[in-house]
Amino acid sequence: MVSTSTLQSLTLQSLHSQFATAHATATPLSDSALMERLQGGRLSNLNLRGARLGGLDLSGVDFSGSDLSDADLSGANLARANLRNVDLTRTLLIHSKLTHAYLDGASLSEADLSHSQCHSTSFLGAMLYRCKLVQADLTQAILTHTFAVEANFEGAVLAHTDLRWANLSRTHLSPGALAQVRLENVLLRGLHPIQDLDPQPSLDPAEVAVAAVRPAAQPVTRKTPGTKHQSQDSLVMV
Repeated sequence: MVSTSTLQSLTLQSLHSQFATAHATATPLSDSALMERLQGGRLSNLNLRGARLGGLDLSGVDFSGSDLSDADLSGANLARANLRNVDLTRTLLIHSKLTHAYLDGASLSEADLSHSQCHSTSFLGAMLYRCKLVQADLTQAILTHTFAVEANFEGAVLAHTDLRWANLSRTHLSPGALAQVRLENVLLRGLHPIQDLDPQPSLDPAEVAVAAVRPAAQPVTRKTPGTKHQSQDSLVMV
């Protein structure tokens, strides 16, 4: 929630410039309506592109469906915030607090979450293409079905992180980073240990676009020699 002291420190003019009303068809918010939405923590389905919200207390705020691309949320407190299906493309979230926040289905392509606190944060099905998570704390975070191709996890804490069904192709990881991670059916094509950061061919934009709408992969089934059963807990490394 946005604190009263924070609201008082911001002028209505600056609030309007930062929280411009979302869609072209939406009715512009009055000053009182804008203040009411901020105090009530309801900022869903708005166009907040390029907003400068660094350092603010936005804990528990509902941003679901909003456009926060190219915004600056560095150092912001977003604990328990609802960021489902939010566009966070190229957004700065450095040193932000995202503990217990929900980013399911969010687009975080080329976003910077370096040094962020993401303990028990849910990224279910999120797009993390080329996302920077350098030294981020992802303890017990849920990254199931994420598309994290070319993401940078250098120095990130991945203790008991759930990466099942994630695509980590050409991802940068520190040695031993996956020791305590759930990795069933993870795709690790061209994985880089962090000491090997040689440039790799980037994805074709069309491949990224297709991946964003591609249905979840089906379990990889492999027969175990000498048994009649099939294992669905496969680590796919190409």
